[in-house]
Amino acid sequence: MEYFVMYDNNDNVVCYLDNLDEFLNKYNYQRKEILRKFRNTSSDFINLILENSSYKLYKFC
Repeated sequence: MEYFVMYDNNDNVVCYLDNLDEFLNKYNYQRKEILRKFRNTSSDFINLILENSSYKLYKFC
C-alpha cells in the first residue's frame, strides 16, 4: 500500500495522503502527470509547483 507525504521547502510536513487519489482530488492535478514524474525520477520524491509555491511529494510503499 502506498501513501504520500507533501513537504514545503523548509521540510515541514504540509499534508499526509493515504493514496494518490486523495492528492489528485485535493490539488486538482492530473494522474498521468504525477505518474510520469515519479517514473522519471531516481529519488523518492518529486517537485511540484502548487499555487505559486514549491513542494516535494514523497511516495512511500
